[in-house]
Amino acid sequence: MKKRYLWLLLLPFLISSCKAPQPYSFVQGFQDLQLLDTQFNASFKHERLNGTIIPLDKIDIFLAELDKFQGNVEKTQDSRDKEALFLFLDIRRDMLLSQKNYHLAENIGDIGLVTDQKGFHCAEAKYLLDTVYYFNLSFIHGRRALFDLDDLLYKYQDVQQLQELVGLNQNKTAFYKSPLDHLKNIIRDNTDTLAKNCRIKVVTN
Repeated sequence: MKKRYLWLLLLPFLISSCKAPQPYSFVQGFQDLQLLDTQFNASFKHERLNGTIIPLDKIDIFLAELDKFQGNVEKTQDSRDKEALFLFLDIRRDMLLSQKNYHLAENIGDIGLVTDQKGFHCAEAKYLLDTVYYFNLSFIHGRRALFDLDDLLYKYQDVQQLQELVGLNQNKTAFYKSPLDHLKNIIRDNTDTLAKNCRIKVVTN
């Protein structure tokens, strides 16, 4: 009798565990991510380095929420929508990491630039190196986000409303206008000066 009673108690859990994963469309995921954006005063459409940028103290919390979101998506039914959503999540992470490292470089100030009007001394090399490090990470993550955005828009054209939501041509995210070339110039100027004047060789990607 006890064994039968125990089986009846476990039956609902066994049934629920056997349920097939539920479908979850890209449209649903994109809309849910927009709600998450709102919580952090963020905007996939308007974020841009040297423009609209998420406050530094919110970025790590936002990244953690994206990880939780992905964990929930992993439980849904496999589909092209799910694949596209995973790639979009990678893009959002790279956008956030690009912004985070941009903040950290900017926080160093003019002392981290060879163009500092007060002049440059090798005693300040640490600040130049830190600026190179953070701007290089910002550049790497920013460039990867843009490459992956192009892949998302091209490879998943069949996913319903994806191109409309992510944006094409004039409706693309402002992140495409991030000054990545300017970051690369700062990195080059700093590394060249350190090598020439201070005999410090810096390797970047």
